Amino acid sequence: MARSRRTSRRAAFVVGLLIALALGGCGMGEEAQTPQEVRLTPGAGGRIGPVAVRDAKIVFTGQVADGVVYRPGDDAPLQLTVVNDGTAPDTLVAVRSPIATKGTVVGDAAMPGGHGLVAGYDHPVAAATLPQQNEVDVTLVNVTTPIRSGLTYPVTFVFEQAGELSLELPVEVPADVPAPRAGPPQPGATDVPTTGAPR
Repeated sequence: MARSRRTSRRAAFVVGLLIALALGGCGMGEEAQTPQEVRLTPGAGGRIGPVAVRDAKIVFTGQVADGVVYRPGDDAPLQLTVVNDGTAPDTLVAVRSPIATKGTVVGDAAMPGGHGLVAGYDHPVAAATLPQQNEVDVTLVNVTTPIRSGLTYPVTFVFEQAGELSLELPVEVPADVPAPRAGPPQPGATDVPTTGAPR
């Protein structure tokens, strides 16, 4: 009888230990994943006629110590997807912003009907992959004001047929540091990211 009680207590202890280890393992797994989480900054989007711009943002790589990702004189690349939903061809002919001396579009920016463009992606992603697409580089050249993560900046895209589309582009927030508190607003900057229709 005593042996039976000892066996029952030992079995209960083993079961309890296994449950504790399982719960502890789940917690450790969650903690282990935390440093690997990637913070994604939603891009701006808008439409003019049959042309839609999606996931448009100012991107960067490297460390950010004070929230400033580009300083006056730097070139700031853009990430975006453009889709021509119409049947007539169109072309992204220019990009401009009051915070840069000029904008450049490098590559074949022509879009037959049903085709599109992607710019600024290291690797094509599902949201930016189209059956027919051209890859281009779109850059704001010689920015004239510090560009800070967490703010938005006005950028206008000029299409040969559809016309001009102005959006407030967010700046990508670094995944490895907390989003910085912005100082006084910079000229042409707003502190609330805009992802809807253009103003």
